[in-house]
Amino acid sequence: MPVKKYYILLLLICAFSIQLNAQIKTIDSLLQYKQVDKAALILEGFESSQATKNVLLNIQVLFRMYEKEMDTASVYIKKIDSTALSGIDRAYYYKSLGKSYSYANQEDLAYRNLTIAQKLFKESNAPIQANRLNYELHYIISSQEHLAIENKNLLNTLLSNSEQLNDPIGELLARIGLAAAKFDATHKKEFFSQMNKAKAIARRIGDSSRVELYHSYIGLYYSSFTTQQDSAIYHFDKSLQLSELYGTSDDLFYAHLNRATVPRSNENYKEAITYMRRADKIGIKQFKINNKRNLYNYLSSDYKNIAALDSALYYQELYIQYTDSAQIESQNKNLTLYRTRELELENELEKKKRLLNRSLLIAAILALIAIAITAIFLIKNQRKKRLLTERENEILLRNQELSSIDAMVEGQAKERQRIAEDLHDNLGGLLATLKLYMENLKIKKNRLEEEQETLIKKTDDILELAYQKVRSIAHERNSGNPISLGLLPAIKEYAAQVSGANQLVIEVFSHGEDTRIGNAVELTLFRIIQELITNTIKHAFAKAVTIDFTYFEDKISLVFEDDGKGFDPEKTSLKTDGMGLSSIERRIKALDGNLTIDAKEGRGTSIIINIPIV
Repeated sequence: MPVKKYYILLLLICAFSIQLNAQIKTIDSLLQYKQVDKAALILEGFESSQATKNVLLNIQVLFRMYEKEMDTASVYIKKIDSTALSGIDRAYYYKSLGKSYSYANQEDLAYRNLTIAQKLFKESNAPIQANRLNYELHYIISSQEHLAIENKNLLNTLLSNSEQLNDPIGELLARIGLAAAKFDATHKKEFFSQMNKAKAIARRIGDSSRVELYHSYIGLYYSSFTTQQDSAIYHFDKSLQLSELYGTSDDLFYAHLNRATVPRSNENYKEAITYMRRADKIGIKQFKINNKRNLYNYLSSDYKNIAALDSALYYQELYIQYTDSAQIESQNKNLTLYRTRELELENELEKKKRLLNRSLLIAAILALIAIAITAIFLIKNQRKKRLLTERENEILLRNQELSSIDAMVEGQAKERQRIAEDLHDNLGGLLATLKLYMENLKIKKNRLEEEQETLIKKTDDILELAYQKVRSIAHERNSGNPISLGLLPAIKEYAAQVSGANQLVIEVFSHGEDTRIGNAVELTLFRIIQELITNTIKHAFAKAVTIDFTYFEDKISLVFEDDGKGFDPEKTSLKTDGMGLSSIERRIKALDGNLTIDAKEGRGTSIIINIPIV
């Protein structure tokens, strides 16, 4: 190729690359202003060209995140070669990576990558994008409990810079955040002032989702600090309506959560529970752990207030499971330490830049290879040690679980032995005495009438004493009956006992009307579920079990699922399985039911049981 043509082609490639890099800012701006169709047209134009693969992937991530398709966005992020990006493209990459960590509830990594993105935006002469990240950073810091990190007036910085840069989006975010900071009874004027300004901006730029946020905050203020409950209901209902039309799943979750505050404050806990359970069905994405924990805490309290103690206990157990104090402390520690390491990180980045410009590239590569080999060796060694420790802990926990179940079975055997002894020692003696009295009545027919009546009265007294003894034994037996309060409460209580102090999490759900189906049937089903849980602990090495009850008019359906190692049903004989399946099958056949096993090695196990209701 002639030299002149080569330079012309090189100039064209550079010009195209500059144009593509500039368009990512345009697309981001259009998405911020909800002009999705225009942004999509620009993207289609570049997709039909020979655009840089990594830059296109970067733009695709922006679209997927705008649509809240975080799983798809994460797939695109993993495909990007960040070392091939530069300037503003690299800044957008770290911004997207930070937001993906935020949605995955890894706030420490989110904070780290967003601060890198902010620094790169500033270096790329993109002050608006750099400034808006102050809101993201503020939100991450504010979402953490027991936080040992200072916020440094990020919202005030955001507002001041947005006004100077004439950026309505940044100003809108700042005013919403500042209003939230004044959310108390003593700052009513400042709160409403900031919220009204935010609403005016949102309407001016056509941002319906943040108009919804305005109604949500106003409703919360009325319900929390005033007696104007009608006003609170009006704004909450507007928030729900706008969330369904324009909001994300997270917006709809918060709208239902907020709507429940009004009936709760009026002690109408059943209505509050309705909204809270609707919120629970919505798949929240951002800050899931903290939000779910708060949701289950409220549900437990609401059920307790209406004396539904089983449901209150169930949601209290879920609240405990989501309360992972170690994770919160770890995140806060990482965030705190990261502030002190920011200067070190900047020095390391500068050092890497200098290394790239050194002439001794071969020596550097060899050194990196040696370090990589050593690191791989150390990582593999540490991984083996960690896996061995985890395996030992897992075996120890399962042995503890099996010991608990054995103790429970032993207690039941002792209870049966005690009843047998009561029948033999107490009731047996009374019946023997009664037999003697009856024989005496038959033999001595010619006794005096007064003597006859005395003998009959003694016989009657013995009968009454025997009757009362039978009632006493029955009452004592029923008080220890695991299904005395019903099958579903008994299963939930047993699941809580097994999973409460170890790593196996058992969740129980029911559908349809919970009706009593006979003591014998319920007790048999209870024993079957005990056997299935024991099998899971002994053989499956599972971390989670789900038990679903569905009540129909003519049958009850039970689905038992675990996420364990599974097995091959074709290779397992029910007669010699060693897992108790033959015993379970016999019990089900005795109830005229049927059993279906869906299992595969490495995929977990599902067992479906159908029992007819007579």
